[in-house]
Amino acid sequence: MAAFLTGALAEFRYHPAALSRVLLSASSISKSFEGVSALRSVSFDLREGEVHALVGENGAGKSTLIKIMTGAEQPDSGTLAVDGRSVPRMTPAAARALGIAVIYQEASLFPQLTVAENLALALETGSVWRRVDWAARRRQALELLEEAGAAIDPERQAGTLSMPEQQMVEIAKAIGADAKIVIMDEPTASLMDHDVERLFGVIGMLRAQGGGIVYISHRLEEVFAVTDRITVLLADDHALVRRGFRRLLEDDPSIVVVGEASDGEEAVRLAAELQPRVIVMDCAMPGTSGLVATRRILERAPDIAILMLSMHAEDTLVRQAMEAGARGYILKSALDLDLAAAVNRIAAGQIVLDPKVSRPASLKGERTHGLTPRELQVLQLICDGHSNREIARKLDLSANTVAVHRANIMNALGVHKTAELVVYALQHGLVNPL
Repeated sequence: MAAFLTGALAEFRYHPAALSRVLLSASSISKSFEGVSALRSVSFDLREGEVHALVGENGAGKSTLIKIMTGAEQPDSGTLAVDGRSVPRMTPAAARALGIAVIYQEASLFPQLTVAENLALALETGSVWRRVDWAARRRQALELLEEAGAAIDPERQAGTLSMPEQQMVEIAKAIGADAKIVIMDEPTASLMDHDVERLFGVIGMLRAQGGGIVYISHRLEEVFAVTDRITVLLADDHALVRRGFRRLLEDDPSIVVVGEASDGEEAVRLAAELQPRVIVMDCAMPGTSGLVATRRILERAPDIAILMLSMHAEDTLVRQAMEAGARGYILKSALDLDLAAAVNRIAAGQIVLDPKVSRPASLKGERTHGLTPRELQVLQLICDGHSNREIARKLDLSANTVAVHRANIMNALGVHKTAELVVYALQHGLVNPL
């Protein structure tokens, strides 16, 4: 699998606890335009209850792959299958009949029609001469808009809607189609912060109902939020050791190794470039040590989880590693080393210590109520009354990243509204009151 490579598609996936049937699969898809290759032997699958994200620079082939999956383009070679059944020739009509819906970056609404009429045009079937139940049409539009989290009057003309409002209508259209496969092409490009939160809620709802989502975006913080694929950077000065660790990790389908560093300086550079969720770091590397590299990395990116590996079990080394900000310390010599399990645990915010080492009295990086230190920072500013944009300026983040943190916080605490979030945080002592 390619990840973060120029001219290539990168894949990240959320894997539910028990993967079930494959909803959509593409095998060895190739497509060229006037001799220029857009896709070369691309294989792809989407499972029930899964979010599968595709990331790539302009020209990587994302749009072409969408068009082939929805029948707008035909591949030069390769095959498509939906729910285990081969589709010799996909067409837009066949895609709709098979439960495939697309939410494009630019809405495809008829501006002169009302919102309810646009939804009906996409969803209703039957003769054009049939009697129209206008009240039922309005009720259905209201229900779908409510499910999408959009406070829009169904009687408004689509031409009067803002771009974010048009996008929310497109999301309502996909919900109404009872689509099992939903393709989202840069869905947050025109959305405001609160709309991004609603979109993530819709994705969670669709996934819980057994749908599969193809999520296409260039915003990596969103990709990680919706897919939960664990990206790992390996840092060790021995190539053979890195190769062995890579094999251990890639046996876990929820983990992808995005890079390897042979020393501390390279680890610092690659951490800034790749922004992995987890770094597996050798404690004792020549030149810049793992301890020094850990401090430098976390100064710039405090949300990265670092798992320290060492040949030594001395209390002093363990304490130094944890004080530097590492969230785990395990021995390379452990015969029963389950590296993938350790990576999953620290990605979830837990502290991981080898049974043969002593636990320091206090550890950095532990989650409080399931929240990371960065999420606690965001929560404090939310409770202080700051907007997403104000929080972004204070923490030097993008507004979309703050929206992702807000959505993660609400999911972790089991609340759905900002008022409930503030009350919960104050009642449980997660923030300092004004």
